Amino acid sequence: MKRQTSVVSSGITPESISALRIRFILDWYQKDAVKFPYRLFDMQRQLIKEGMFEAYDQWIFGAADDLNVFQNWTATHAEDYNKFTTLQKSRVFKIPFGQYFNTTSGR
Repeated sequence: MKRQTSVVSSGITPESISALRIRFILDWYQKDAVKFPYRLFDMQRQLIKEGMFEAYDQWIFGAADDLNVFQNWTATHAEDYNKFTTLQKSRVFKIPFGQYFNTTSGR
């Protein structure tokens, strides 16, 4: 994440968090994905490829940051948001056995 700090140097917003997370995921797949496979990052990379990552981040962070801005975003990006929520409701996300990494054990 340290490599991406310039993205949030002017403030933390749902948009800057989204940019930071996209850069992190793209960087992860260039350097660490083979050594440390992680299903959550696979899903996030899929959302990036399908153009749904901004809607995903709005879903996670938008309402908590500013409910009015989030509601405005979902109204002006209704098709994107509906596409994401339809996908989200259509599947169950599970982390595979062995992909429970933590900082104390190194894995």
